[in-house]
Amino acid sequence: MVNIDARAEEIKNMILKMGAGDFSYRIPRSADNTETESIIALLNMLAQEFEVAYNPLFGIPPTTMITRVQHYFFILDDQNGVLQTNFNIDTDSPLEKQSFLNILSSTSQAAFKKLVKTLKKKDKTLHTQLEVLSDKKLVLPLNCSVVQIEGSHPAAKFLVMLSHIQTLNPLLIGKLPVKREYPMLKLKVLKSSQDIKKFRDIEVYIRKHSNEPLVSLKDIASKFNINEYKLKKGFKELYQTSVFKYHLRSRLTHALQLIINTTDRLSAISQKTGFKNYVHFAQAFKKEFGVSPSHHRKQK
Repeated sequence: MVNIDARAEEIKNMILKMGAGDFSYRIPRSADNTETESIIALLNMLAQEFEVAYNPLFGIPPTTMITRVQHYFFILDDQNGVLQTNFNIDTDSPLEKQSFLNILSSTSQAAFKKLVKTLKKKDKTLHTQLEVLSDKKLVLPLNCSVVQIEGSHPAAKFLVMLSHIQTLNPLLIGKLPVKREYPMLKLKVLKSSQDIKKFRDIEVYIRKHSNEPLVSLKDIASKFNINEYKLKKGFKELYQTSVFKYHLRSRLTHALQLIINTTDRLSAISQKTGFKNYVHFAQAFKKEFGVSPSHHRKQK
């Protein structure tokens, strides 16, 4: 059982981060089946929704916020030891000569080891997302690219790049917005605020149908009066995932809430969230959350 005071401290730190306009952080999940874990799951979901809604690349006037894009580089040896880095997020001591794995969550440690094993077989750049630990007991999901290198350092084996996009509210740092032109990504599909509003309406429609299989893209496109190509490309441009993957995640999140907050049988929950059978549901659930659905029922 995780200490309740420690979890309360993590929740407080998360709320403070969100209050400062930083929606990048998440609270690490535990295996406990408690109301506290339910709150943490919902708070993480809320942060994710805000992160998308306030994405500085979509529909936000550049003079109302300050956007900081940072890249952190790590040169690692063959044992994942840090040789050089410019990383400076929530670190009290230098990372050089430490293991790169020390700053990752347990889930990301396993993912990084698997990626490195693949990289040794395929000499190319690989991409993933890693959860970095902070001194506030939160995790920060960062986009990650890894490539093999030679020659820059006698022991150098891998170059790791972590990327972080942070939006800062200028009013919270005591300065008025500065009227200047900030570089903005040229959108390929979303051309107007009306486009963005329509895709947010589509996102709401998808979440409202998280208890059943989703209709075809053709039917959704027809319902919202857009073509199928624009639906696929525009949704991914705004939410960084496909329509069906987003719908699957919504169904699994709904299922998690039912598992935690009801006594319904797991097979019944799989049916309520639109899965063909329990086996398919259990496989998708474990892939998304790292544990089987029954894991959350063991303490009941």
